[in-house]
Amino acid sequence: MEGAFHVGKESVDEYCGGPCLMETKMALQCVEEVAHDGFRFYSGASLPAVKAALDTGCSYTPDRGKL
Repeated sequence: MEGAFHVGKESVDEYCGGPCLMETKMALQCVEEVAHDGFRFYSGASLPAVKAALDTGCSYTPDRGKL
């Protein structure tokens, strides 16, 4: 519900390359399908913003690991 992922830099490869990433995406999809429009996490983040942050954090760019 917080809208943040707390993955240490030493665990990014394991998180992004393992089942955790897919399970997180599935959970976000579930929230998207059952929540009302305008759903916000406690942090104020929207579902699209959280999904984008997840994609960026697991990308192979300089922003990798900023989850």
